[in-house]
Amino acid sequence: MNMPTSVLRPLVICAALILSGAASAQEEPAAAPKIDPAAMEVLKKMADYVSKAPKFSVNIRAGYDAVQESGQKIYFGETRTVTLKRPDRFRADIVRSDGDQGIVVFNGKDIVVFNDTENVYATDSRPGTVDEAIAYFVKDLQMRLPLAMLYVSTLPAELDRRVTEAALVEETVAGKEVLDHVAARTATVDFQVWVPQGKDPLPRRVVLTYKQAEGQPQYWAELSGWNMAPNVAETKFNFTPPKDAERIQFSTQLQRPGNKAEKSEVSK
Repeated sequence: MNMPTSVLRPLVICAALILSGAASAQEEPAAAPKIDPAAMEVLKKMADYVSKAPKFSVNIRAGYDAVQESGQKIYFGETRTVTLKRPDRFRADIVRSDGDQGIVVFNGKDIVVFNDTENVYATDSRPGTVDEAIAYFVKDLQMRLPLAMLYVSTLPAELDRRVTEAALVEETVAGKEVLDHVAARTATVDFQVWVPQGKDPLPRRVVLTYKQAEGQPQYWAELSGWNMAPNVAETKFNFTPPKDAERIQFSTQLQRPGNKAEKSEVSK
């Protein structure tokens, strides 16, 4: 599934809202805390719950802006079903709004990206954990994996390190759930996240704004069908190429010495 070349690649789930200080007539305005402890508590509770889960599956309906040369934002959509089993199993089944379908799968040894529509796949060896595979996939292979930080066990530490501002916006009601709406900020990305109150602090909605990118494009996602105890067969994380499927290379593999230039990208 070749993404439009102007589409930004969402990598992290971090960001925030600037808070203004209260002015005083007699003295210098006191700067309001940039990180509201109540907002950070919501984020950390969510992060702890997700990052410590031994396995889960979730359905994601998402949309993102592709900023054109004219400055116009064009909206594209996709759905993903993500299945994760720690320490070293991951799979994402993807359907784009144009009908293009594919998968990303990691079995503890190899990363595979398969485009079912074009019947092509690319693979790279990367033994290790889900955390290591995701970091390699995003940074070294330079592939797109929206909400990648949501899948790593280091999410709580990433929030501590990246978030510079956070605020509780409001309580919202969705069906029978009461959600805390939190806005936050990092150096490069603003984000909003909606987390239910109570014992199930799994994010229901996320909005990312890439504030330093031209046009400040957004990515949003609605997360549903969370299953913290999916019955997942080991075969789900194995990939056997279909008959007549063509093996191609990741674009970064083409840059390695000795590799020939040929068709180089599959679904992200």
